[in-house]
Parts: sequence; C-alpha cells; structure tokens
Amino acid sequence: MNIKNISCSCNCICTCLHLQPIKVNGLERYMISINGKYIYDTLLKTQTKIYISNSKLKSNKGYCNCKLFNKNDNKYKFYTVHRLIGFTYLQNDDINTKTEVHHINHDRTNNDSKNLMWVSHQTNIENKGLYKNSTTGYTGVYMLSENKYRSMIRCK
Repeated sequence: MNIKNISCSCNCICTCLHLQPIKVNGLERYMISINGKYIYDTLLKTQTKIYISNSKLKSNKGYCNCKLFNKNDNKYKFYTVHRLIGFTYLQNDDINTKTEVHHINHDRTNNDSKNLMWVSHQTNIENKGLYKNSTTGYTGVYMLSENKYRSMIRCK
C-alpha cells in the first residue's frame, strides 16, 4: 500500500497510519509506523523507500534499510529500520548495556515493535539461530570433514 493512495476523512496521513516522530537526533523530520512499513518525510511530504539489503556486508544482509537525511551531519545516511523502531517505540531500561535491537522470531524483515526488544550484545549472540548453511542442524556444531565435527560451548 502506498501512502499516496490512502484516503481518510481528516486528510492526516500521520494520524491514520499511527506514525510517530523518529527519536534519533537529526531525523526529527521523519515519522515511522509501529510496524516499520512506512516512513514519512514531513518536510517533502513523501513516503521514504524501504528495501531489504542484499549488501555484501555481513552485518547488514537481510535487514530492511532506508536512506534518510540527517540534518546534524547535513548528509544522507543509511539506517536499519529495526533500530529506528527501537529508538521510537521500545522502552530501554538499561541504555548502557542494552545497545542492540533483537528480532524475537529471527525474521529480519519483520520490524513490528512486538517482534523487537532491546538486548545486550551478549544476549543477542546467545539468541542467534542456526545459520542457513548449517550442515548439522545444531547451533555450535560444525562439520570439519566427513565424520569429524567440532562443537563450541561457552560458559559464563
């Protein structure tokens, strides 16, 4: 659904889509929906394009990204949608430790606020699911060669 095709009696896109201002310094002109599907530029009065990254950068692969103008840096930058949702809609009871936004169901394209939570880096690593190319079907177990495996267990 495109924002331009949405009609309402009050003609207020921000209210009808339940958009909130993005709570990141320099991005105050943008509003985002609670499910991360809509980002609206209040200055240009346009919908911002959101796309799934197929970047070769391992850290961004599969995440929804958008390109927004940061007025503090006076340039366009790429932002991951799940972090924008985190800053805007999620409570963080420990901002010094919980610095990462975790997808509860491990689906990087599901940016609904109900599917996201602030976690520490350690917790995010512990919640990591299986790699898509896992040959064993177990987390932490890797096949070295035929009939030879390696497992990793970490204790706190």
